[in-house]
Parts: sequence; structure tokens; C-alpha cells
Amino acid sequence: MSHWRWVFACLALALFGATSACAQVKVEISFERPDYLLFESVEAKVRVSNLMGEPLDMARMSGGKPWLNFYITTSDDDQINRTEKEWKSPAMTLLPGEVKSLSINLMPWFLIRDTGDYRVVAEVTNRGNTYASRPAKFNVVNGPSIWSQEYTAPPDPKDPAKAMRPRFYSLHLHKIKEGHQLYLRIQNPEAHRVYCTLSLGDIVNYGDPKARIDRMGNIHVMQQSGTRIFTYNEYSPMGKRLQTRFFSNVSSPPTMVASSDDETMIVGGEELFEKDNEVNSTVPTAPVGRAPSEESK
Repeated sequence: MSHWRWVFACLALALFGATSACAQVKVEISFERPDYLLFESVEAKVRVSNLMGEPLDMARMSGGKPWLNFYITTSDDDQINRTEKEWKSPAMTLLPGEVKSLSINLMPWFLIRDTGDYRVVAEVTNRGNTYASRPAKFNVVNGPSIWSQEYTAPPDPKDPAKAMRPRFYSLHLHKIKEGHQLYLRIQNPEAHRVYCTLSLGDIVNYGDPKARIDRMGNIHVMQQSGTRIFTYNEYSPMGKRLQTRFFSNVSSPPTMVASSDDETMIVGGEELFEKDNEVNSTVPTAPVGRAPSEESK
């Protein structure tokens, strides 16, 4: 029996003990979906139940150590190591019979850097006793890349060293349930660092996304996200969202163009303004007065 098979066997025994009459805590773990794109956030849903007749302060009753821990292995029982970032359990108090849930992004804490199947066990320590969840599974996939570009962004104005910022931008498709979502990934290829892998929203099969990078290294992406809806996003070289806007194609298709001074504009169509998840008003954007520049093609 491998080391990690032995660990999971011990955790299973701990789980059995946690369901006995003297159990204090019950812990469960699950994932919202079975598949995640490589380098995107992997949100674990942790549910903790107080089975005692008295309140529990989880941090105080763990003896100064993290009261919540995770153990991750591959399908071959290889251990996934932690990153250098120090793990600190979130604060939690539970009244008698109370159940609370946490959402924990595992990516910053574990070196999940390859595609494949993973198994996760959540473990709770309370008053010297350990309680483990049943293993939950998720899969990491490498969605197809449909666009990419390298660019060296100028230095960050706040950087005293004035270092140039090499970047590799790419757009990926990822199937979620019955549809597809468009993902943006920004990397520093020289430092082997990924700044973001995040969803830009739905993309319909009949709408190819358009992307351009401006002089500052900000990336602009427009995609058709519905039958008559288009979504525009702008992100910084560090992966920070700068703006999101929505457009329709009732009068004419909206088009992303670049001006002679490097400004990104949306011409044609109508801009949609939302309030409480409903379209509140529409305002026509600038008419198509000139052809898109070569940068925006």
C-alpha cells in the first residue's frame, strides 16, 4: 500500500469515528462542477456541522494550529504539495446543531499545475480529535487555445525599478454544462508566472472573439455572448479587470476598433445598461465611421 493510500485509509477511519455517537464535528467537501481549466480558481465548498450540545470556537479549540486542512492527491496517489504561502484557517464559531459553509480556492495553497484527476479530503481538528470528509474529486483540463499573442508591456508607473513586463496573452474555450465560456490567461513566460485564468463569460458558437493589446499592455476582448448580445472586457497586464460593457446588434453589429492614438472604441450597435440584472436602457454607440485599423483585426 502506497503512503497516500495509507493516509486515505486512515482518513476513512477518522470519518467512521466522526459519525459515531461521540462525534463532535462533521465535515463535508464538494465542488460546484467536475472540470476546471488549468490555472483557474478551484473553489472547494466545505460544510461543517456542530454535533455537540455546546458552542464551538474552531480556532480556539484547535490548540493554536489550523483547525481546517486539506489533503490532495492525483489519481495515481501522488501527493500534491503546498505552495510557500502560509495557510491560515478562517475563523468559525458554531452554535449547537449549527451548520456553516466555506468556499476555499485551493489554487493559491497547492501546486495544482498539471492536467488530470485530483482527490481532496478536508480534515477538521477539534479538542485533539480529527474528523475527515469523504474524498471529493475534480478534473483539470487544458481548454483549446483560440488566440494568443506575446507583448512586452512598459513598466508599471509605480515600479521604482522601471522593469519591462513581458507577457503572453491567450484566449481559451472551456465547456461548462451545455455551453462554452471564454477564458483569458495572462502569463509572464520569463518568470513562469500566471497572473490570471478567468472566465469572460459565455460565448456562442457562431461568434468569433476579437482581441487587441494596447500600448500599455492592456488587453481588450469582445465576444458574442448571446443571440443579440456582445460583451467587451478590458484587463491590465497584471490580470486586473478594468471595465466590462455590453452591447446589442439591433441596428448594426458592434465592432471593436483602434483609433490613431491607440484608443479602443466600440462602434455600431447599442450599449446596454443593466439594473438588477435586467436591461434598463440602451444608448446607440458611435456609428461606423471608418474601417477598423489593422491592430483590431
